[in-house]
Amino acid sequence: MIHQNIIDNLSQRLQIAPLHIVREIIEIEILEEISKTDLSSNIIFYGGTALRLAHHSFRFSEDLDFLLTKEKKENIKHLTTVLNAVSQKYSEVKVEEIIEKRNTLFGLLKITPSFLKHSLRIKIEISKKQNGINKENLLLTSPATPLEVVFPTADLPSLQKAKIKAIENRNLPRDWFDLWYINTKLGENIKPDKKFNFNKYEFKRELRRFIPQNKWSIIDTVINYYA
Repeated sequence: MIHQNIIDNLSQRLQIAPLHIVREIIEIEILEEISKTDLSSNIIFYGGTALRLAHHSFRFSEDLDFLLTKEKKENIKHLTTVLNAVSQKYSEVKVEEIIEKRNTLFGLLKITPSFLKHSLRIKIEISKKQNGINKENLLLTSPATPLEVVFPTADLPSLQKAKIKAIENRNLPRDWFDLWYINTKLGENIKPDKKFNFNKYEFKRELRRFIPQNKWSIIDTVINYYA
């Protein structure tokens, strides 16, 4: 069960909306369950959530993204086992969809804590497309839970390349923020060919949804970085 008093206390301490706390707890649980199966040896964790849990970004993220390194017919079975295990552990979690598409293994969880106004969802996407991602076995941690997981995860240079590609394809404020964070960690100044062309107010409003309130001032640093 997800306890409201724990979530409320964490929300106040971390200065982020409760839904992000709930989501991150369940994300770590999913990763823990995957680590218990053979699926963990066939995938690489990457994307914004990997950047947060493995590389300590302070931007909260929404979904779990992986790259498939080895196709096996058992992979979809393992994913089903994982998501069912999480739903059995938490009464607020329901499996909405598990499907194997042409290029992706896809899962969707719906989470409905009674103390939140709206339910939330976590997408789990395992891409079958190889993107030249290099991995490391890294410790995944979150201030939302004491649970820790060692997991094959994309290294920072690989995440940097992936974020540049994401900017070229979808151009979201969160991708620009993540690239800034990676560049800062690597001590580099690599920028995409795409022009940074956002309304500053809209850019700030979008990122404030995912960044703790006591760190909102860093958004101006990101804007100035790309100016």
